[in-house]
Amino acid sequence: MKSAEKTMEITNAESLSAELRRPEIAAPLGEATGARGRASLPSRIAYVLHGPVIGGVEIATLRLACAIKESGGFRPIAFCHGEQTSVSRMFDESGIETVSYTAGHFSYFHPGPFWRGVHRFARELHRHRIDLIHCADMTGAYHAGAAAKWRRTPLLCHIRSNFPNFELRYKPPLLAVDRFAFVSHATWRNFNKIFRVHKSHGTVVYDWAPPPPLRSLDGAAARQRVRRELGMESDAPVFGMIARIAPQKDFETLLNATARVVALLPSARLLLVGEYQATKNDAAYPEYYEYYQRLRRLIEEKQLSEHVIFMGFRDDIPDLLRAMDVMVLCTHSEGLPLVLLEAMGLGCPVIATSVGGVPELVLHNETGLLHEHADDEELARQILLLINDKQKAVALAEGGRRFVSTRFSRERTVKDVKDLYLRLLGARSVAHPAGFLRS
Repeated sequence: MKSAEKTMEITNAESLSAELRRPEIAAPLGEATGARGRASLPSRIAYVLHGPVIGGVEIATLRLACAIKESGGFRPIAFCHGEQTSVSRMFDESGIETVSYTAGHFSYFHPGPFWRGVHRFARELHRHRIDLIHCADMTGAYHAGAAAKWRRTPLLCHIRSNFPNFELRYKPPLLAVDRFAFVSHATWRNFNKIFRVHKSHGTVVYDWAPPPPLRSLDGAAARQRVRRELGMESDAPVFGMIARIAPQKDFETLLNATARVVALLPSARLLLVGEYQATKNDAAYPEYYEYYQRLRRLIEEKQLSEHVIFMGFRDDIPDLLRAMDVMVLCTHSEGLPLVLLEAMGLGCPVIATSVGGVPELVLHNETGLLHEHADDEELARQILLLINDKQKAVALAEGGRRFVSTRFSRERTVKDVKDLYLRLLGARSVAHPAGFLRS
């Protein structure tokens, strides 16, 4: 039975791939973009965001959309999956026009809901006169791929995460992608293991470290305000992690390391900054709620209730970083973490798991410290080292600040992305080279 299902899955995947490549669908881009791509009006870019909750992908896309809008020549419009999500509100409050869309999950046995969703998506693209689609991550292409082909609209897909693997049925929509932008070389290498992207159809575009907002306090004032808000002494050892509370991160190792730290430094505190699903009814993803409950049980088991503070989503990240002695990113997999760029740009010493694109940013003992995956003993030693050795912490912080200021600039990222847009809008055809289709 399983063999028959697998055969049917492969046959249907090949049929779907052929459908996407039909000549009447894969028409020249010039017919789709018409004179608009050459007109003086700003080209309209649809940023497709699949996730309903705010994380690194959503924040990076918002920063990029705002920077593109500010630079001129393009009009960003955020296509957010679901109605009135925290993601759509964030874009709307930042002055980016938003559109809500719904899309069904693809099934070879019951494809109707998925294709109806594709039709709805294509109508929204037409209604808003979209010239180019920029998917925030691979899941966006899952929804936008077929619609892009139907409308003959060029499609750029950002890959910000590492995927261990994904089912065959998710691969055909990727055939619609005209260009991939990877956040790190490691992310590209990982992606090639499951869907090969030819070098002529991919590029690495690093994110940048944003400057602190004008309303942000100076370092000393921010540190004092946050610690006063939390009822902590000004000299209490504080380390923290800024990330959505989700299974993709390795909070278990961080909590086990915290237990080791507080055994030697009872006054130490761990700040966990990021959106979490505290109630089952409000959980956008049930697995996020279950994961949060699992962490709560681990905190009780390790007797860390007085030492761990869940702070939820915050918009004063620069101030929180300045209140920390060390910023930790303990994770299972990463593309190029925005939070590390931001922390290093502010001169906060960082410790991170040596996975994915992290070593492209954190050079061990130069711009920060790296620890092996799931090694809570090593992580605890590193936290204690930077809390106790202020000179070492300052040296790493300064090294990190210099590194991101010279290698990860806003101007470079915006230029690279705008060049990609212009290249795709000026293309004459969406015919894909054979090397690009290989998966």
